[in-house]
Amino acid sequence: MKSTLTISVILSLFVTNQVIVMSAVVTNRQLLLGSVIGATLLVPYVLEYKFLTPEWIALLTSGALLATIPRRTTSTSREPTCTASGYKFDPSAGCFLVVKRLISPAAAKQECINDGGSLLLVNSAAEGDVLTEEMKALNLGAALVQGSRINAADPWRDDNGNPLPYTGSDIIYNNINAYTIIGYVQENRFAASSASSNVIGFICETPVTYI
Repeated sequence: MKSTLTISVILSLFVTNQVIVMSAVVTNRQLLLGSVIGATLLVPYVLEYKFLTPEWIALLTSGALLATIPRRTTSTSREPTCTASGYKFDPSAGCFLVVKRLISPAAAKQECINDGGSLLLVNSAAEGDVLTEEMKALNLGAALVQGSRINAADPWRDDNGNPLPYTGSDIIYNNINAYTIIGYVQENRFAASSASSNVIGFICETPVTYI
């Protein structure tokens, strides 16, 4: 009995030391599990129980060590990329493509869908600044973006029927009843337009892919 208790105490001290040493690199859950198993080894010493054999104590010790071995973790940092051809990534705008071409609004919207996306939904002034620079580089004065309404009394909505999150400092021609689509005209300004008239450009967006 004395020999068994001696073994228990020695192993308990060893496991406790391992827990303390490894606590800086293991998770809280691992540390808790290892501590519980280590504390179990003190039971025969404190209460003088005889049910823990040296073999069982050795097994518990192994369990404590395994519980506190640091696990290799996989990095969650991934690089954003755009899978559709020609699209650029920007932290404020996501994956987007500015196209300068005379086209009908319906055809422009369909091209975005064919790329796996939609007409771009402008969400902020920061995103608008990114679009302004791209449009200036193309000498593009206005480009169709996501947003429509029934008439001048109706609020501008996105493709899902939600109010537009951002409409800039001004919407040109906003009071014209027949103008039911919207375009971005640089410098955080927008312009209403007719859905039956061609546009000189449009902007698509697609989901960002992380690799």
